[in-house]
Amino acid sequence: MGHSSAVGALPDLYRTLQVDPAAHPCVIKAAYRALIRVAHPDAGGEVGVAQSLISAYQILQDAESRHRYDLMRLRKPRRQPASAAPDLAGSLKARLAPTLEPLARIALTRGFDLTGRLRGGGDHRIWLKGLRDPDAGKKAAFRALAEAGRFTRSVWEWGSDLFVALVPRWRPHLVDLLYGPLGPWPSLGSAIVVLDSRTGLIHYRGRANELPSYAVVAKAFRDVTLASRQPAA
Repeated sequence: MGHSSAVGALPDLYRTLQVDPAAHPCVIKAAYRALIRVAHPDAGGEVGVAQSLISAYQILQDAESRHRYDLMRLRKPRRQPASAAPDLAGSLKARLAPTLEPLARIALTRGFDLTGRLRGGGDHRIWLKGLRDPDAGKKAAFRALAEAGRFTRSVWEWGSDLFVALVPRWRPHLVDLLYGPLGPWPSLGSAIVVLDSRTGLIHYRGRANELPSYAVVAKAFRDVTLASRQPAA
């Protein structure tokens, strides 16, 4: 396929340190310290695991060696076609749909790929939209949709709204798209979360993970992400 076996066997150092490939150096450092504290042989950890952590950190903590490693990662063969993100979006919608009741008489739902209220009690709503190539304009449009969706709830209705953006790949500029619930009862608030199709990570702020809809979305996303990475029979 035009790629050497050495490149194909390149270890995923970001996965070793459990950080996003776009993580800031201080995040990488903090992750390494937390993991090595547990994995170090003096703490009862395994030598092999500790050595892997040390090796990964030595490469990623240095700007030049990290840059060279990132270039090698980009040359790895892609296992998924370019249309993987839309397929993942379709799988996620199919997985979530049975857990939702439709939102009636809200014209705003046409701006999303999937909307609904969680079955089983409570007015907890999910609004899902796939953002392909999320530039500044699309990001602003999604934020505006989320703001409008949030205000479709009456002040007398107790519930939550989880606005979900599915992107092909997380980019640092998307961080200002996120917001988390405010107040003492986050499970009765609203939040925007971003699903990274490439890594399977969920990005959020504050206590967004305490919204009742979050656990449903997280499980569905984890399931479809794992399924998409299984080799074809």
